[in-house]
Amino acid sequence: MSDIDLNKYKRKRTFNGSTRDNRTRCEIVSDKNTAIEYMTSFINDESTKDTVKHVLVDKVPSYFWINPSSSSGKYHPFDERGKFGLVLHTCRVVKITNDLCTAAQIEGIARDNLIAAAILHDTWKYGQFPGNYHTVKDHSNIPQQHINIPDRIIQLIRTHDGQWSVNPEEWQVADDHQKILHYADYLASRAYIHIKIP
Repeated sequence: MSDIDLNKYKRKRTFNGSTRDNRTRCEIVSDKNTAIEYMTSFINDESTKDTVKHVLVDKVPSYFWINPSSSSGKYHPFDERGKFGLVLHTCRVVKITNDLCTAAQIEGIARDNLIAAAILHDTWKYGQFPGNYHTVKDHSNIPQQHINIPDRIIQLIRTHDGQWSVNPEEWQVADDHQKILHYADYLASRAYIHIKIP
């Protein structure tokens, strides 16, 4: 029996001229530009991709790139509870959203909107101003005050907290795409689930 090279069977997407498999989690989340390239590599529409990149580079609070995903330490996997945790969580939500879109056969601009919303869903999780060390409950309502993105992406962000949303009237009539983003966020925040990045 000969040895089989399993590496040639791995599905690889490229960004920045190298494969995702050749990057470690720390390299991706600790470098802002690399994190942006990784997350936006899932978006196919160039206009949507450029808009999201602009928001990430010029609009989101600086804490997004360094804060933990959970301020209380009660939620999220252990590796998201420290430095770069919020970016790591976001990368995981993007990856799960992409997989759920594949499973649900969601393509085109609908898929790109979901990926864009996954990238931006927690960008203001700690509020509008640096220095706040606790997540704010209405963080899903803040992006619409600061960025100019399509209404559909805003709608997806506003309901990403699902049944815990501060917008319960919107969640009660949520469509399947809104539910996909909520499920991706929920799964990525479970401490017992490990999602490898890249």
